[in-house]
Parts: sequence; C-alpha cells; structure tokens
Amino acid sequence: MKFTLKNNNKNDPEKADGIRENLLQKFDEANLRLQYKCANWLESKTAQLSRQSWIVILFSFTVVSSGCNIYLIVKSLSGAVTRTITVVPINKPI
Repeated sequence: MKFTLKNNNKNDPEKADGIRENLLQKFDEANLRLQYKCANWLESKTAQLSRQSWIVILFSFTVVSSGCNIYLIVKSLSGAVTRTITVVPINKPI
C-alpha cells in the first residue's frame, strides 16, 4: 500500500503544474520558431519591392478596405430589410 501511494503521481498537483508549465513553455518556443520562419519567408519574398511599390500597395489596400467598409455601412443604414434565414413552421407528423 505504501509503495503504490508513493509512486502514484496522478494526485500530486505540484507535479501536474510542472508538467503543464513545461508543455506551455514548449508550445511557446514552437510558436516563436514558426513565427520566425514565417517572418523570414515573407521578408525574402518582399525584399525586391521598392519604396514606391510599397506606397502603391498600401494605397490600394486602404482604398479597397475603405470601400468595403463604406459599402457595408451604407447597406446597413439603407433600411432595406432582407431575410437571409427563412423561418419554416414545424408541422406535426400525422
């Protein structure tokens, strides 16, 4: 009985917290490695772009996103009610 209680680590909350902390630390390290690889890949793909290209890309993105936002705002304030979800009454089977 004494031997089984000594080796039973399932009920030891301190050891469970240590395992959880170790797992979270490994997850954070893997996440940082993935972010680093992604950042390096993106940097290599955009290294040849000039300052003028970046300005054109930024301006295009701003115009497109602003246009989409204005469209959504105008559509929501227009007052036209459209039902995208149809409600069908449930009929009791015979």
